[in-house]
Amino acid sequence: MVTILLATFNGERYLTQQLESILEQDEQNITIEICDDGSVDGTVEIIKKFQELYPEKVKWMEKEKPSKSAKENFFYMLSKARDRALPYVMLADQDDLWLPNKVSTMFGRMKKMEERYGSEMPILVHANLALTDENLNITHSNMAEFMGQLPHQKSLRYRLVENTVTGNSMMINGALLRAYQEPMDCVMHDWWLALVAAAIGRVSYIEEPLTLYRQHATNAMGAKKPLSWDLLSTYLDQRKVYQRNYQFMFAQARSLLQIYGKRMPEKKKEIVEEFVRLEGLGRIEKIQSILHHRFFKSKPILTIGQMLNI
Repeated sequence: MVTILLATFNGERYLTQQLESILEQDEQNITIEICDDGSVDGTVEIIKKFQELYPEKVKWMEKEKPSKSAKENFFYMLSKARDRALPYVMLADQDDLWLPNKVSTMFGRMKKMEERYGSEMPILVHANLALTDENLNITHSNMAEFMGQLPHQKSLRYRLVENTVTGNSMMINGALLRAYQEPMDCVMHDWWLALVAAAIGRVSYIEEPLTLYRQHATNAMGAKKPLSWDLLSTYLDQRKVYQRNYQFMFAQARSLLQIYGKRMPEKKKEIVEEFVRLEGLGRIEKIQSILHHRFFKSKPILTIGQMLNI
């Protein structure tokens, strides 16, 4: 059984289409657990409608007060899923569309990984996405290529400085779910799960896009080309915001050490320790350390920017 954790907040415009795409998967051994974060539009009514139509497949996970962010909403659901020892979990956003073979393809890869490494190995499988406009017209058929990311790169060094795992593209197994703990600080829930899997388990990437990733004005997070003028101009205007993001990167690395340091292979632990030390170094020492320990982003220009701002 694969449990799909779906976070919602004022998602009435796209939620029906997303739920239909999940319910129409060619793998039907699934349940959808929805946690709403205090919607004030018609989202809850849509959830109740689908509960009535599909009582065995659609569940509503109620909570006392809103989390106030998608990240915290997913952390809440993951904690509840861990407490119930679910065997396989996927994450879903409210506004995308899943291609019919998404669950079966990802579950097939997961089973192959477990056959190779054992079911007690924490494993995360993630897949490519196709970017679309708000009407699901495909604008870029390969998100990883569009963003210049290196999703096949397995190096923990790379994962510390750049996230290539989008939450709505992942599946995790029971071993990773059991190991999951919410960090004191992190950038986003998907980056945290990717780091945990890379530090104490295995990560596998599927090149085939399995999700239509809808881009619209109200995206909590979106896909932006790393060298686009819009992003560069935003950077110039909000340099302090980017520097704050680096502080979160250090904080999540410290959380990784604190929670999982004893479980990490020694070489991986040393990599994370060296990254954490960067924060206390002077500018020249930071640049030297980045070069020496190869804390490189996907593109040289991004690594240079990191050297100047981290």
